Amino acid sequence: MFILTITTIFGLSGIYSYFDNGDVFLLSSQVPLVIWTGFFLVILAIIVYFKAEKTCNYPRALIGCGISANGYDDISEYQYNDVNWVIQAPRVPRWYSESEYYRDLPDRILVKTPPKCSKCKTELEQKKSLLYGYFLKCPDCGFSKWNSHHYYEDAERVKKIAKRDIEQEVKTILEGVNH
Repeated sequence: MFILTITTIFGLSGIYSYFDNGDVFLLSSQVPLVIWTGFFLVILAIIVYFKAEKTCNYPRALIGCGISANGYDDISEYQYNDVNWVIQAPRVPRWYSESEYYRDLPDRILVKTPPKCSKCKTELEQKKSLLYGYFLKCPDCGFSKWNSHHYYEDAERVKKIAKRDIEQEVKTILEGVNH
């Protein structure tokens, strides 16, 4: 990419210089070296920035809505895409009534990442594959799985499934409380 940018810049300046005064190298030789160096450093910084943005691996450790002052408890475990996902819910704050807590619960659940091995329940390690996708590997038992996308995408899917299930459970609980 960087080489393509450099050759394009020199090529365009050469073409402009040729049509302007008949010499391909005249324009590039008249620009001081300091300006060329600064220009290439700016281009390099832009390329590095966009490359880093493209390969960013989600800075969050939990897929969810935030942090609870009281902490979180593991409430469930889902198997999705051949690995286990831990679902967490905030502990009940003392100022919440039981019905308020259950009403708000589906929107406050978190999916803990990384996922766990389906064989030995150890947290999996993720490594980028050589060409495309990711490998999930268990450091304990050697379980390995290839995935076409980052595990954070699966965590978002698991959260949607868990939210649906918890909404159904909460509806049943709240109906029992109201009767």
